[in-house]
Amino acid sequence: MFSCCVTSPEKLAERKAKYLLGNVDKLDEDLQQWLQKEASQCQLIEHHKKRKNGAIKDNDTTNQSDALDIALSPDQENTRDSSIPDVQNALEIAPDNAHLFSPISSAPVGMRDRQTYRMWKAMIELSESFICKTHITDIPKTLHFFPLETYDIPNLDDFNINGMNFLQFLAKFLEVFFPGLTVIHEDLFDINIHMNDVITSRVHKVTGKKQFLVRDLYCNLHKSTKVPYRHYILGLTWTDLYPKEELNFVLGEASSGSKCAVLGFGRYEPMTFKEGDEVELMMDGALLWQLLRVASHETTHLFGIKHCMFFSCAMNESKSVKAALDQPLFLCPVCLRKLQKFLGFDIRKRYIDLLELCTAVQNSYPSPQLNQSVEWLKRCVASLSDPAHR
Repeated sequence: MFSCCVTSPEKLAERKAKYLLGNVDKLDEDLQQWLQKEASQCQLIEHHKKRKNGAIKDNDTTNQSDALDIALSPDQENTRDSSIPDVQNALEIAPDNAHLFSPISSAPVGMRDRQTYRMWKAMIELSESFICKTHITDIPKTLHFFPLETYDIPNLDDFNINGMNFLQFLAKFLEVFFPGLTVIHEDLFDINIHMNDVITSRVHKVTGKKQFLVRDLYCNLHKSTKVPYRHYILGLTWTDLYPKEELNFVLGEASSGSKCAVLGFGRYEPMTFKEGDEVELMMDGALLWQLLRVASHETTHLFGIKHCMFFSCAMNESKSVKAALDQPLFLCPVCLRKLQKFLGFDIRKRYIDLLELCTAVQNSYPSPQLNQSVEWLKRCVASLSDPAHR
């Protein structure tokens, strides 16, 4: 639960920046410099917004000077022209269009609800054994991707991105999004045949459509597929899912304890369903975006990374399908640090590879969200290619 106290966006951004900069131990040099720059820009932009709203007056040189101190690195601060009094001039140093991450504008994050890098690291090292700590490098990094039902999309046989069919492409996307993770594309494992006796299902009272209880899937897939329990599983089903009897619907769910995640393509979300609706799935940019968003989000949960409370991030919690699909495809610096520590990849190369793959997707199955992602990746790669960050 969030605290009920009211805090200005500027103060909130300052708290977040102080928190982030106080918890970046053992960061690689590139990411540390990047995180410092982003945290500073968060404060500067919030300061500028407050000034525009009249909370800071033009002649308030003390606050403006503080904003400039935040915006500039120590080296820049020593050579700064002290005659620059206006925050707008500071924004020219750190303009909005160079701002890659946006802090969440909400109440302060409660201690119970947040997961810092140190909290995640301690949890993941102790999760493998109750007796002794396991080094992250010793944890197997293998994911088995299982199609769990035959698909019923008329145009899916014609799917082609760089010569890959639909399932090959999904496996490739997982490899690029999670470099360092070994992704094994398994053959069809039809749960309607092999797991029918262990899966709870229901017909939803509003939609009249069949749904699987997702917990029965992620709790039993290792045993049913004979995959080693130290490996991860990602399953894809075309039947709608629900998390518990009193809840309506879920696009996907992951259990880091069970090391298993399951995705379902939500054709019949009860909250938006109208009587008489019949949806025939067709592969297009919107459906592919949904696939990429849910697959990347739930797979990240498998590695013990919880919902993000700091920035607009791929790991933000969502309460509806629309909210989930409106979130970015990429991780904020806090969540990226956790994933990088777990998988040990080169950050810049990962973004370059993602840009190449997402561009190919946008050329074949365009969508507004993916176009925004491609433009974000271009700015991200340019930022990491800047000699100042090398």
